[in-house]
Amino acid sequence: MSSFQSSNPTLTNNAFTGWRNSPGLELGMRPANVMTVQGAINTTMILTGVMISSAVASATFLFDKAEHLLPGMLVSIFGTLILGLIMFFKPLSARFLAVPYAVLEGGFVALISMWAASMMKDTALGGKMGTGVIYAAAGGTIATLVSMLGLYKLNIVRNTPFFSRIMMVTGLGLFIFVIGAMVARLFGVDTSILWNKGPLAIGITGIFLVYSAFCFILDFDLIEQGAEQQAPKAFEWYAGYSLLVTIVMVYWYMLRLLVQLFGKRE
Repeated sequence: MSSFQSSNPTLTNNAFTGWRNSPGLELGMRPANVMTVQGAINTTMILTGVMISSAVASATFLFDKAEHLLPGMLVSIFGTLILGLIMFFKPLSARFLAVPYAVLEGGFVALISMWAASMMKDTALGGKMGTGVIYAAAGGTIATLVSMLGLYKLNIVRNTPFFSRIMMVTGLGLFIFVIGAMVARLFGVDTSILWNKGPLAIGITGIFLVYSAFCFILDFDLIEQGAEQQAPKAFEWYAGYSLLVTIVMVYWYMLRLLVQLFGKRE
């Protein structure tokens, strides 16, 4: 269980082991304040709270302001991308950047939630305003997190080398698929069948959702290993940020699946 690999790109082998090469943290010099699993849980809860607060504030501000939706989406996407890359290469910077990242991630969550609600208006699941789908997706995300944690704690699913390889290959395949679909669309190929509400599109979303859910297993293992290796306490913020990435992934695909299954047909 010492395999430091994850399909979540924010959790890598160097993330929890590279600190040993930092000045003043050589092997044999244990830091006074070290990372703990409980600490990682606490930072995850803090960052999730910040994200939810940001999402509520963003949705309130953007309500009936269609002209701000595209700029808001661009800011949230590029902002999280930039901060995420910085934390990827400089994990210890997460103690300063994780909260701003969560704020920007909240903007993204608000926008995708507003999109889902608009698609689910006057449906059995969405209700009159369509917001029912948001609560359903949030509940599904929490249920997925708890279920995967239970499977991990009961040793039913663990991060073995074989499991890591399967996740790595699957993640690479899904990435190539998305890039290929984007390139094909640029060349005028109609790819709507991959993303609409048909059986193929629903199956694709389901695959992405299942893959995202299993990312939790790898994340839990890396956090556990980081604590056992006595990484610096600052890594708790990096761990919280990393789990937040997976939580948002699951929420996004949960939203998409619910819209595809229960939304209005064109």
